[in-house]
Amino acid sequence: MASRRRRPARRRRAAAQRNVEVLVEAAKAVFDTSSVDAPAKEITELAGVGVGTLYRHFPQRADLVKVVVQSGIDSVVEAGPLLSASHFPDEALNR
Repeated sequence: MASRRRRPARRRRAAAQRNVEVLVEAAKAVFDTSSVDAPAKEITELAGVGVGTLYRHFPQRADLVKVVVQSGIDSVVEAGPLLSASHFPDEALNR
């Protein structure tokens, strides 16, 4: 029985991670068009989750904004080596 109890918990963790990912992607899109002050409902509708799911993972709007900003920073950092290897610095900054 113990293995049955553990198995659903793993699924919930995977589903929870998926929810976080879709919420962050939806927030990026909404923030790009409506600003960080956009209604939570707009983000959750785009993500396909309920408002409760948003607040479960991001209790404060600042928590979500921080993750979205960090995601953008991480993307720039990851792109850096490839861009610098194939472009002059001024070209890389414009990519």
